[in-house]
Amino acid sequence: MNNKYSKIIIPLLSITSILLLSSVSISLAWYATGNNLTIDNMKVSLASEPSLEMGIKNDSGDIIFYKDEIPSSALSKYIVKEFEPVSSMYSSYWINELSSFPTFYSKYTKGNKVNESSYKKTSKALKGYFELEFYLKSDRNVFVSLDPSSYIKANVDVNTLKANNLTSTYVGLSKEEILNNLNNIENSLRISLLNSDVDDYKFNIIDPKKSSVTSYFGTLDLNNDYYYDTYIDSDNSKKEFLYGEYYNDEKIVYEYVNVENNLNDFNTFNAKHEANSYSVDLSSSIDNGLIVKYEDSVSLSEVTANEEFIKLDAFKEKRFVLDIYIEGWDKDNITLSEFGAFTSFIKFKVTKENLL
Repeated sequence: MNNKYSKIIIPLLSITSILLLSSVSISLAWYATGNNLTIDNMKVSLASEPSLEMGIKNDSGDIIFYKDEIPSSALSKYIVKEFEPVSSMYSSYWINELSSFPTFYSKYTKGNKVNESSYKKTSKALKGYFELEFYLKSDRNVFVSLDPSSYIKANVDVNTLKANNLTSTYVGLSKEEILNNLNNIENSLRISLLNSDVDDYKFNIIDPKKSSVTSYFGTLDLNNDYYYDTYIDSDNSKKEFLYGEYYNDEKIVYEYVNVENNLNDFNTFNAKHEANSYSVDLSSSIDNGLIVKYEDSVSLSEVTANEEFIKLDAFKEKRFVLDIYIEGWDKDNITLSEFGAFTSFIKFKVTKENLL
């Protein structure tokens, strides 16, 4: 998980709910001003029945459902000043408790063997990601999914301007290399959707650019000295930290390093093993009984192909929590990529009525 501070903003995020069966639509849009994500407008057009309404809580905690327009004042609290890497690791803890909101954990800064939270479950992240609580209801039993037009992608135009301004700071990189790094932000972004209905409780993580499984564990170079972080064990041996979500620590297998390995491409996830230290042998550790955890995510295409992703019962409001965040354990979350700008478009559509 990268430890570099993120200053990423969302230039545009729009969420659209469309009931195709009867041409009912709800649209919600934000626009970016400086480093703030500001509500622009929300409008609903109604052509015919059945109805589809979106509810937002007011300052008193009451759910106000809207059919024609949601004023910006009702949404002014949904502002993101800066994004920074967080992680959905250790999610089983709050899922088992049927929590009303997901918990994301803060990035690692530096391991300390006497403080387990410095290399395992960190403190709860209180900022650095976007979160929206909302409610949907219809007057018919319907199924809802994400529309294939939904996306999260790098904002190439904004990143091109950023790259021009960063050439003097990163003198070892060409403008094209800087731009490629900035645009790489899209590969570590996640969309999560929590359905908090106790009878249908679900937490879905969507990795729009998923190409591999993300591990919630590993050795890291957090102080950028080109070596994986180490600590001095009780027997005075120098051992590498293993960060992340794993269990059965006594099953970790170490391998003595006589000579440091050679590397040319360094980042938080890819560093050298220090000579005369003990490196973590992950493969042997897992074979030895170390329990490790991986991100349980699906690609955007898998979600859009699922016509029964969400079920709405007639006249029954259903609560959701939408989050957009940078997954710190994604190996694309490195260096300049954290400073890239991106845009998002998320569209919910009703796929069919539930006639059962």
